[in-house]
Amino acid sequence: MKISEFILQHKETDIVDFKKSFYKDDKKYDFIKDLASFSNNAINSDKYIIFGIEDKTFKVCEETEIQDISNLQQLISEYIEPTISFEVNDDLFENKRISYITIKRQNNNLPFIIKKDYTFKGRTYLRKGEIYIRKGATNFIASRNDLDTIYFNKNDFSLFYYDDFFTKISKKYYLSYRLIFNNNTLKNMRFDHVACEFLINGSIIILDKCIFTNDKINEKDKLYISKEHCILVRSMNSCNLYLNFEIDENTQKILQSKKIDYTILKLNSNKECVYSMEINKMKNIREK
Repeated sequence: MKISEFILQHKETDIVDFKKSFYKDDKKYDFIKDLASFSNNAINSDKYIIFGIEDKTFKVCEETEIQDISNLQQLISEYIEPTISFEVNDDLFENKRISYITIKRQNNNLPFIIKKDYTFKGRTYLRKGEIYIRKGATNFIASRNDLDTIYFNKNDFSLFYYDDFFTKISKKYYLSYRLIFNNNTLKNMRFDHVACEFLINGSIIILDKCIFTNDKINEKDKLYISKEHCILVRSMNSCNLYLNFEIDENTQKILQSKKIDYTILKLNSNKECVYSMEINKMKNIREK
């Protein structure tokens, strides 16, 4: 996903954060905490800290230049164990140079722990042994439950729900979900059928006609559908896919206008449901 797309979505999440400017010298502990927090989030995806963006209005406020990455790497190696892999990059947005840090998905040796106290002008900001984790748009000290999840997910398969929206193409409506599939198991995961189940005012709606795409579905690009018409997520890997359910106009109106009590995505293999995910936060769906 391009940096411009994150900016245009106008929200901070488990995998993206916005800063008005780069960390000041007296705030380097925030840089250490942010990298540790993102890396301890079990979502198997690159994470991003984007600079020069106001985190309330999401407007470009200034061009930001990041200092020598070797100094940053040395700082992280000094205060976090095990070490964290990250990159410094830049891109153009609205004709302005936007700098950002990419925290690589290969950082899978969780948990990442503060190695020693960080003290500045007589005050301790980070303490040896602390474990920070990113949840939504906020950093927290990890709880016992967080640590249980970290160790459990080392050998787990999971989905990260990122977005949902309607699209109309050539008189057809599609309900699209953007998902990140994380396979931290020792075997490849194959799904040959996907269904989506809604409960609305006591009635159940099931969608099961689905097209898989690597990007947002549109009529100009060719749709990506594997030869086996399945989703394949290889061992110790992740993939970013859009699930596009074809729907009629009446169903589109119901889903957009009614309060949805719950939504469940079901992934099937050999006609058996092997993974399901409830999306509690989706109360209405917007059109793009």
